[in-house]
Amino acid sequence: MVQGARKPQTRPVPTPEVRAAAGVAVRQIAGMCDGARKIDGCGFNKLDTRIGRDLAQRSVSRPLTDGETALACALATRYRGQIGGEEAVKDLTEFAKLAGMFRPWAQRAAQAA
Repeated sequence: MVQGARKPQTRPVPTPEVRAAAGVAVRQIAGMCDGARKIDGCGFNKLDTRIGRDLAQRSVSRPLTDGETALACALATRYRGQIGGEEAVKDLTEFAKLAGMFRPWAQRAAQAA
């Protein structure tokens, strides 16, 4: 290996259960989403609407990829109050953390909630 070259990163592989649960979670949130037209606490916010709905649609037609699953887990964690709270997304949150989907400030916020 060339000195100073970065080592390839290995990403965790989600279990079939986590992959399926992540798809269900984004579909549930997307089902409540109005595209952030109203401030009603339902669905994705304006920044997450496009990717959240896209992931929900993809999860209907095929299993999510590892990267898509990690993103769906992070979104499920962010919107956990809409899909049953902390306990409902515990496994999804753990996978999102393992996959590096949380920055340090987001981890602190998730722990405080």
